[in-house]
Amino acid sequence: MNAVEIFSGVLFLIIGSLSFIAAIVNPDWFFKTRNATFFVRLLGRNWSRVVYGVFGLAAIAVGILFITGTVAS
Repeated sequence: MNAVEIFSGVLFLIIGSLSFIAAIVNPDWFFKTRNATFFVRLLGRNWSRVVYGVFGLAAIAVGILFITGTVAS
């Protein structure tokens, strides 16, 4: 395990946590960004929250795999 894997893992954890928390809290500032607006128009606000929640959990899982050394970068 090297510094790049740890950095990548922490980055995935931060991004995943932000996405998952935003899916739960449902803040307007998050869902009015350009990328989120695409999903909101396509799926609606509630399903966009589900998509971002699943993405967040997946990113957290990848971050944990990077940090533990299970997946090499």
